[in-house]
Amino acid sequence: MKPSAHNSIHLALFSLLATVCSSCTAPSSADATNNLAYKEYVAGHQLNSAGKFKEAIPHLDKAIAADPTLADAYISRGFSYGKLGPNNSEMLEHSLSDYAKAIALTPEEPHGYNNRGFTLLKLNKIDQAIADFDFALKLEPDAAYLFGNRGEAYLRKGELDKAISDATRAIELNPEDADPFATRGDAWLLQKNYTKAIKDYDSAIELNPTPADCFHDIEAIKTKREEAKKAL
Repeated sequence: MKPSAHNSIHLALFSLLATVCSSCTAPSSADATNNLAYKEYVAGHQLNSAGKFKEAIPHLDKAIAADPTLADAYISRGFSYGKLGPNNSEMLEHSLSDYAKAIALTPEEPHGYNNRGFTLLKLNKIDQAIADFDFALKLEPDAAYLFGNRGEAYLRKGELDKAISDATRAIELNPEDADPFATRGDAWLLQKNYTKAIKDYDSAIELNPTPADCFHDIEAIKTKREEAKKAL
């Protein structure tokens, strides 16, 4: 699951969602050479972390104006646009544009690809999302959130065995993330393997997912668990 303004599954905001369910990486010392850009970037990043996405954008605009090579500022602003318009294609296109700029500036960093893939999933551009997750995994091959996000993409594409494989790898790498359990549970449910689905849903609920950028809402997980129980 899951969109990084930098995180996980998700989207990445801690380096700047995912968790799947995230994510911006901490700026390097080189980023700090432009004091104004760095100051505005930090202000925007902190506002994003506080859920004040609209307020973050002017600071990130100033950071980019001061230093157009500051990739993390594009990632943070892309995250802001994505959060402001989860069902607004125009906002999501702004988000994609910022992630593309970040990727062009730092093509060796996985976060831009992950976040762009997360946004592409929102636009139902599943094959393009998978391609971004594939590339990010080449750069960060042991990233649990990337396996979780790609697993969710495969689930939405209907490639259930691949979804299960990726979710399982994500769980192996980070057993504290609820999203891959829910993704795998959904795949088991669609395969009518209700016992395994219930077990994964139980694990997801026990982990009590709360991050805003998780793919799976806990109430939805509970509903699907009851559906699986009734099907037994």
